[in-house]
Amino acid sequence: MDDRETACGLADLFRRAGIDVVVRRLTNGDYLINGETCIERKTARDFVMSIVDGRLFAQAARLRKTSAHPLVLIEGDPLRTGIDIAQNAVRGALISLTALWSVPVVFSASLEDTREIMLLIGRQWEKAGSIPLRKRGKHRKRKSKRLFFLQGLPRIGPDRAERLLERFGSVLKILNARDDELLAVKGIGRSIVREMREVLSGEN
Repeated sequence: MDDRETACGLADLFRRAGIDVVVRRLTNGDYLINGETCIERKTARDFVMSIVDGRLFAQAARLRKTSAHPLVLIEGDPLRTGIDIAQNAVRGALISLTALWSVPVVFSASLEDTREIMLLIGRQWEKAGSIPLRKRGKHRKRKSKRLFFLQGLPRIGPDRAERLLERFGSVLKILNARDDELLAVKGIGRSIVREMREVLSGEN
């Protein structure tokens, strides 16, 4: 969670659900789930104001540039904010985000609903980790082959594979790395390291 989001109370809601929240300054977005999904959270009013002052698409551009899985989450109904703006302008912004910028938009009814949506995203990533998202086709370049191999490990998608390779330089060094070295890589937690070890060292 970005440290500028702490005042909204979502961190407390997560902790009540037994979820650990790491608070720090994020370069883009407000929340990062499983090191993969970068979420820009907006109240309905803030969403409309970001259209008015021109922030929205600059934020969308940064999300697309820095995350393979960006998401805009809107709390409330952006068509009923009381702000003097044409409804077609709001609808147009929503369409542009999804159809032109390829940034999905999810709607939330409340702060509690936002928590449930984010928890569901996290669970979806846990499930996706058992079915690696590996690109098909021939991999002529060495780096592509290494990334393809790494994505066969539990919960290692394209972003995590890229970061591991950037940190260690080779697949062999990744496989031989100590736990603390792997944990130093963004998006790699203890549960991921444990599952990697189980796959690599297990006989069955």
